[in-house]
Amino acid sequence: MPLLADVLRPGIFRVMRVCGEGSEVTRLKRLGVCENRTLEVVNTGNPLVICVAGTRLGISRSVTRCIEVQTQSPADAPSAEEH
Repeated sequence: MPLLADVLRPGIFRVMRVCGEGSEVTRLKRLGVCENRTLEVVNTGNPLVICVAGTRLGISRSVTRCIEVQTQSPADAPSAEEH
């Protein structure tokens, strides 16, 4: 399964799994980065900028190595109300 850290261009992704344990993983989940959640990658730099649950977050590339994602086509992405 591809990792969020491997994403090279902006797009819509579904979080398939957040691996690992510890405070960083707990914080990601509390911020809305959790299994089956759709997120948008806005900027692929370091930090990686995502939009999830209506909020933009900057996440270090090293942290994104624990997030498994699946690419979503625009037709599969939820509407803005569902983010």
